[in-house]
Amino acid sequence: MKNISIREIIDFSRIKSIPEKFLEMTNEDQKIYLLSKLKFVDWYKSIERLEYNTYLFYQNIGFIVNFEIINSGKFNQYFIKLDSYSIKIRIQDYFFIKFMNKLRKKSLIKKWFNGEYLELKKVLVEYPIYTHKYDKSYRVDYLLHISGDNYICIEFFENAHKCRDDPDFKKEKNRMYSLINDSDDRYKKILLFGIYWETKLNDEKYFKNYIKNIYQKIKEYQDIENEKIWCVRGINEFINRPLLSNLIYDAHDDDGIPVIPLNDINSIIEFRDEIAMNNHIKNFKEDVKQAELENNNFNDEDIAYLDDSDNEDEIIEHKKIILYDDNKLTLQGLSWYLNINKKYLKSLTIYSEIRNIQYQIMKGMVSGLKKQRDLIINLENNKIIGLYDY
Repeated sequence: MKNISIREIIDFSRIKSIPEKFLEMTNEDQKIYLLSKLKFVDWYKSIERLEYNTYLFYQNIGFIVNFEIINSGKFNQYFIKLDSYSIKIRIQDYFFIKFMNKLRKKSLIKKWFNGEYLELKKVLVEYPIYTHKYDKSYRVDYLLHISGDNYICIEFFENAHKCRDDPDFKKEKNRMYSLINDSDDRYKKILLFGIYWETKLNDEKYFKNYIKNIYQKIKEYQDIENEKIWCVRGINEFINRPLLSNLIYDAHDDDGIPVIPLNDINSIIEFRDEIAMNNHIKNFKEDVKQAELENNNFNDEDIAYLDDSDNEDEIIEHKKIILYDDNKLTLQGLSWYLNINKKYLKSLTIYSEIRNIQYQIMKGMVSGLKKQRDLIINLENNKIIGLYDY
């Protein structure tokens, strides 16, 4: 529970006093103390709601925690049972506990937790956001942190949100789009609204798909700004070498820095035999040495000659060629290395494939960037999901 205070872990509601060394007590003593205070607990009000960390804490110190749903005729009532003690809770708190228990199993969600407990800055509950357009604040149910100042908003809609006079939910959509586009909170940018209706609360098949969709959106929003992910995926579609695809992108991003291992390139080239491979490597190194020699002979007089121009703003910059170093290639070095004499390869088919690798790399990067662009467009056109699933 590093850096998390007792007030962040457990909401004592109407319990006014907390033992000074409560967290140092044994779980058994903590449980005995809390049992004596449960009669003061009221989790049916917004100001004294059942927090997710509170639920986890009771569970972690040894309470047998279950939920009970009682149909009162017109609607369901929800209760949390701590051992045999039953406390009425809000339906949205029941939903959120169920939601987080399922979502936290996903790999990307682990960063929201500090040990066993949810970091409150990662998931904001019933958070008010002011909008310019309507000059008012709206309270949103749950803000899930994606990256930087970006959040996805989860809203739990009770049946009361249905309105005969507004079957298309124009008021709700205006509110949500206002929060997306006109928020005054520059540190809380809402990217998406995910609506979950009360009528679907106990539909396990729908709930499972909803979690899957929300997690997919979280993943997409985390990936969308990362060009490297899309380019590497694109390259790998063509060469089917994940690590090498990653290194090729790095070489493209850091032009002039040798990062592509020669052995990795040789592993995808079908040389006639080891002697042929060694001969090609020898020829390549001789070409590199010659290129470096010619490059070093490009002296100040050559630069002065090239710079003899009527355009005074024109600057001639001489860059040193770097192709290969310490058994690694630069991107330009890769281009040179793939220029293989066909006699060193097993067949003309292999020769054609090798000649095609650079085209595949370029095609893969472009394909990846197009998919990134298509996802950006798709996310921009689908800012609200689940609204009509009631």
